[in-house]
Amino acid sequence: MSTPRSVRAVTVFAAVLVLAGCGSEPTPQLSALPPLSATVQPATPSGTPTDASPTPPTTTDEPSADCVDGVLALNGASRTFVVTGACARIDIAGTELDVDLTRADVQDLTVRGDDNEIEAGPLDALTLEGQANDLEAPAIGDVTVRGDRNALDVDGAIGSLLLSGNDNEVDAATIGSADVRGDRNELPD
Repeated sequence: MSTPRSVRAVTVFAAVLVLAGCGSEPTPQLSALPPLSATVQPATPSGTPTDASPTPPTTTDEPSADCVDGVLALNGASRTFVVTGACARIDIAGTELDVDLTRADVQDLTVRGDDNEIEAGPLDALTLEGQANDLEAPAIGDVTVRGDRNALDVDGAIGSLLLSGNDNEVDAATIGSADVRGDRNELPD
């Protein structure tokens, strides 16, 4: 009688081993994007109004990126990017990104994520969200910082500053107006 029970036990054990190998593991996803030099032709109006959404920003994982139609999104982790060209808006989302925007003409910059290092030229507006981001720029119009342990080094002036969070450090020659909420934030005297 123990033989059929042993056979069943071995069969169940073998089935468990086989099914254990079928566990789902995340697989990398690849997004195909047009080359950075590609242009997109606008659609010809059909005479019928449509409810079109705004075009999302172009996203790239290339180490050297040009802005397309004035918008660019940089995403990833532990990557280095060099951006050139005129960009109305750049959105950076990731962790441990090293981004050089010194050769780009950027108006509005948004940084989300943690441990990103960004060098920029003059900016009209900056939104810095996340933790432990480090940004350097010669001058910035409006700055919003949300998060903790962010460092902002501006050689010239910041027009206005809204800072929410703790342990942030802002260094600038002058700050026009400042609304600071949180603890242990450092600003120039």
